[in-house]
Amino acid sequence: MSFSRRSRSLGDRMAALDEKVKTLDESFRSLLAGVPNIPHESVPVGKSAADNVEVRRWGQPPTFNFEPKAHWDLGPELRILDLERAAKSRARGSPFIGAWARNWSAR
Repeated sequence: MSFSRRSRSLGDRMAALDEKVKTLDESFRSLLAGVPNIPHESVPVGKSAADNVEVRRWGQPPTFNFEPKAHWDLGPELRILDLERAAKSRARGSPFIGAWARNWSAR
């Protein structure tokens, strides 16, 4: 086999292996995105949020003279979050479930 054929053959093999590495890396990252964080050993085991233990508190929780809105309601009303785009991104397999910020430069 001539040097140029061998060189071309090695280049083709390297390109194929690079593509395989890319595919495996994407698969690995997708798998890791589904692995939950492990709680610290000092965290007590409970069946629901009611079993949570408050260890310490800094300051006092704020009080309002109105019913505060949830961020998922407030963001779209203020036109700063695009929940539809976020849902589409999540459906395509993005590990991020947060809402997308709208593009302020377009205004």
